[in-house]
Amino acid sequence: MSAWIDNTLDELEAHLRELKREVSRREWEVSWLEDNGLGRVHHLDALRRQSSRSTQSEGGYDSRGGRRVSAVPRAA
Repeated sequence: MSAWIDNTLDELEAHLRELKREVSRREWEVSWLEDNGLGRVHHLDALRRQSSRSTQSEGGYDSRGGRRVSAVPRAA
């Protein structure tokens, strides 16, 4: 049981590091765009489109109604 907990914690820490890198990268992109006179709104729209594409394997938004959909069927 202890090994399972240790492995789970390691996986969560690795995922957290990955998320922090992604946030840092996106903050840098926003900063660069703002420094170069491009609007934040335009960038956020682009990020939403990119995010929607990148989350399709994890679930995403239904293009017909904007509803959240899951790639993994939920148990009843």
